[in-house]
Amino acid sequence: MHGKTELGRIAVEKLFELDPQDSGNHVLLSNMLASAGRWAEATDVRKEMKNVGIKKDPGHSWITWKNVVHVFQAKDTTHDMNREIQALLAKLKGQICVI
Repeated sequence: MHGKTELGRIAVEKLFELDPQDSGNHVLLSNMLASAGRWAEATDVRKEMKNVGIKKDPGHSWITWKNVVHVFQAKDTTHDMNREIQALLAKLKGQICVI
């Protein structure tokens, strides 16, 4: 974020010491390297994750609507209103592409 890749690497190494199996730490390092244009190193981090069996947790987000928290996970289609949500997203995508 601040362009201090080496400082970031030191921080991530400390995180690895605390929990070497936490996928978030590996993803943080990979993203940091990618942001610095160090693509080969970022790719190496992702390959190492795969080699040792560390999987990235799926992304998720949530929204509160009418005092109910709705949680969405990447590639999850089990939400009760999934059809309506997907239809609205398709409509919005169509409007964006027209502009």
